[in-house]
This record gives sequence, structure tokens and C-alpha cells, in this order.
Amino acid sequence: MTLVDSNVLIDFLTDDPIWSDWSLDRLNEAADRGPLLINDVIYAEVSAGYLRIEDFEAALATLAVRVVPLSRAALFLAGKVFV
Repeated sequence: MTLVDSNVLIDFLTDDPIWSDWSLDRLNEAADRGPLLINDVIYAEVSAGYLRIEDFEAALATLAVRVVPLSRAALFLAGKVFV
């Protein structure tokens, strides 16, 4: 499984003239190894570029990206690291 960075998704979904092909290659390589995942934070970051949730959900579906929520324990530890 691979947790996909928001920038890789944005590159591909916006058809970035410089990075889109590279990002698509990385997504394909990761998909060959297992599921593509994003968490709540990545969902929020990437969805900002869409007007409708249905459009964003459809875009994720084309890439077979699954949303996996962060656990409270992970969020708590992230807060500790931030401090």
C-alpha cells in the first residue's frame, strides 16, 4: 500500500505541464505494488481544487484511491511531534 502525497495527485488531476507525466508514472508504479491510499488531510488539500464533492470523488475513483481516516492515536502523536 502507498500513501499518496497531495502534490502527486494535484499534478495529475490538474494535468500539470511539467509534473503530470512523472506523477502518473509514480502512481502507476505504486498501484502495481498495492492499494493507493490518502488520509483526511490529503483529501482536504486536494479537494480544494473542486467545486463539487461528486467531481472529486469521481476523480479519486478513476485512480482507485481509497480514503483511510487517521486514527486519534496518530493525530495525538503528530501533535506531540509538532510540539
